[in-house]
Amino acid sequence: MMQVRPHLAALLLPLVCQVSLPAETVIHELGTPVRGLSTVRLHPGATAAGEPSLLMTAGQNNGGLFVADIDLTTGECRQFSAGWNEATYVTSSYRSRQTGVLYLGSGYAGHLHRYNPANPAAGLEDLGPIDPAYATYPTGIDEAPDGSIYVGTYPGAALTKFDPRTHTFTRYGRLDEEDKYLYPLCGADGTIAAQVKSVTYRIVAFDPATGEHRRIGPKLAEPKLNPLRYHFYKGTDGLLYLDSYAGAFRIHKMEMIAVDRTQLPPEMPGIESTTSNAYQRTAALPDGREVSFADAASYEYRQVRLHDPSGARADEILKLNWRGDGSDIWVLHLGPDERIYGSSMLPERFFRSDLDGANMIDFGQCSIANGEGYSMTNYDGKIAIASYPGSRLSLYDPALPYRFGTGPGANPLDVGRLNDISTRPHVSITGPDGKIWVGAAPDYGLMGG
Repeated sequence: MMQVRPHLAALLLPLVCQVSLPAETVIHELGTPVRGLSTVRLHPGATAAGEPSLLMTAGQNNGGLFVADIDLTTGECRQFSAGWNEATYVTSSYRSRQTGVLYLGSGYAGHLHRYNPANPAAGLEDLGPIDPAYATYPTGIDEAPDGSIYVGTYPGAALTKFDPRTHTFTRYGRLDEEDKYLYPLCGADGTIAAQVKSVTYRIVAFDPATGEHRRIGPKLAEPKLNPLRYHFYKGTDGLLYLDSYAGAFRIHKMEMIAVDRTQLPPEMPGIESTTSNAYQRTAALPDGREVSFADAASYEYRQVRLHDPSGARADEILKLNWRGDGSDIWVLHLGPDERIYGSSMLPERFFRSDLDGANMIDFGQCSIANGEGYSMTNYDGKIAIASYPGSRLSLYDPALPYRFGTGPGANPLDVGRLNDISTRPHVSITGPDGKIWVGAAPDYGLMGG
């Protein structure tokens, strides 16, 4: 399916893979229907001087990813953009506990970027390519005790070190020859290890002094089909652990040491998860207040909740004023009411306009998938929307008010997943039998569809 950057064109009704247009054809720009964000995270912390600080990282299809330095009183966003479309998604990020500096990686540019809230005049710095041979985006970032920044990559499952003191990269290359995703963590004892994903789960230990690496501990095959315990994490003591179906272990240097599961420490907050796609486990501000998006369920990212877990202060809501530059259009569809409908790309937002571009509206969420509406088909006066990830189906009736949900009265109604294997529903059609037929590709590590 063709992908369109964000301006809606009158002749794309519906999209096809290749179109031959008469020489006299004029294409009219109709507008930008969606200005949404993806891969959004909050980064509470403190500057090197100890001042409380809240940063937000966000990806967008046009204008590049950006960092917002948020005023904790007003919600005013001081915005710093990467400035180029190839640096689209914040696929991994880490805020230093030592300096308060934020490091983030861009997909699919494969660059490492830095923002220092103590020096906003420097803006969002582009530190350079993480590894031109193996990285289109970073999968994980962590900080060693000496302040070095370690970055894991996709698609080469490679490891790179950035030294902030010398501004130099050391690229160690692939740590796994079979899989593509590498998620490193750095222990307080100098241990560096990484989880390899996603066709299998396994741990690779790494010696920064020699560059040696080797697989250690249990290996979980076909994790999508075998949802067994396999949790690699950094504990509150700063050390690295694996809590798995095969037992609990502490990782020390190049060894896996069995430990009593009941003695495992909790997970350190604020460190990227290697277990799920939850991009960031949020740490607290220096005064103990926890931060979260109050509107995260709808993927709006306009309201930040400040919560005091002690109960001494009432919750506060900060309203953010970040500026979006436009989301790519993933699919366009001619609805049963002869209007243009479509889905934006990461995030998935459902929009509509008249054929001449009038009455353009961004309805917002149409599925809990939040990837893209991959395909649409008209069905009994409604629009069936098949969404990635998870091949989720939603039904929208243009004749009724818009109220997205998963229960009775919702419009669109998120019906749920089509099955447990499919994830990318490329094609949807309504057959003469009155049924909706969907052709979909399987999820990572699975065969079928």
